[in-house]
Amino acid sequence: MKSTYVYALFLFIIISSCKDENKSNRTLDTYKDWMTNIIMNKEENVTLKDISMPGAHDAGMYILNGCTVGANACNTQTQHQDMMTMLNVGVRSFDIRPVLFNSQYVTQHTTDCAGLGCKGDALSNILEQTKTYLDSHSEVVVFLLTHFCDTGYDDDGLISLFTNTLGERLYKESTSSTSIINKPLNEIVDVEQAKGKIILVFEDAPDETSLREKGIFPSSFIPLQGQYSNSYDLGYMKNDQLQKFNNFDENSNSLFEMSWTMTLDAALSVACAFSDNQSIEFYANQANSQLNTSMEEWITNTTIRQGKIPNIIWVDFAD
Repeated sequence: MKSTYVYALFLFIIISSCKDENKSNRTLDTYKDWMTNIIMNKEENVTLKDISMPGAHDAGMYILNGCTVGANACNTQTQHQDMMTMLNVGVRSFDIRPVLFNSQYVTQHTTDCAGLGCKGDALSNILEQTKTYLDSHSEVVVFLLTHFCDTGYDDDGLISLFTNTLGERLYKESTSSTSIINKPLNEIVDVEQAKGKIILVFEDAPDETSLREKGIFPSSFIPLQGQYSNSYDLGYMKNDQLQKFNNFDENSNSLFEMSWTMTLDAALSVACAFSDNQSIEFYANQANSQLNTSMEEWITNTTIRQGKIPNIIWVDFAD
């Protein structure tokens, strides 16, 4: 049975420091509106640097299509909730990997562009669900778009899909004197209007005014420190992420991404087809079951403290 592991962290770190009295008569949901709750209950301006966002690793891989030989759910599927469900339970950062396949933009999880793996959900479905959610929730959603295959920031078809579907929900700017991670969230979204914004960050996109005005931002727009451990050993992963977090300079102009994910090696990717105890989901359940206690331990010993928090926590099978 999965716990609400992601939320213990941000509730412990952030919500507990909020005032009890809400400044608005709106009814806000604990998970669907957690950013809005923080914005409306804090006297000071809260930024991306101040909060910890649940993140869905390989977010589009909650369904599988077009799998190659040897690829199946055990070595390819990384999520089990669709976009709307993940948004409703509080996930705000999404690792999205687009590919142009059979004239359709879909997500994928493969060894490389022409390698082994599966396609996931259609990008149009992901964007429509995100649009519907943002139409009634003044939250900030971040898409980190990477691992492009046969498409990218310079693909007019892909950009049209984003702009035509998301429209005014896209965060856009030409120039700004304030880094986005230090910009108050209430300047990104209008909590009184209950309308949200999505920030699109494209791997390898140049930093150009013309692209920013379309809502296309480079990786440097949201600078990140941290990296996945590339291991299926829980103890190694935990120690690896702890070491990287300890080395993180909280005074830098970067967010820290904690990758609480497990990675199958080649042997496990083959063997998992014959055993329920060697799949991505099996190892994800191991990792997720330890997230609460690990975060509480690091809060207690002040590894995590005010001013130094993991800003994005990537998980598989986000619940």
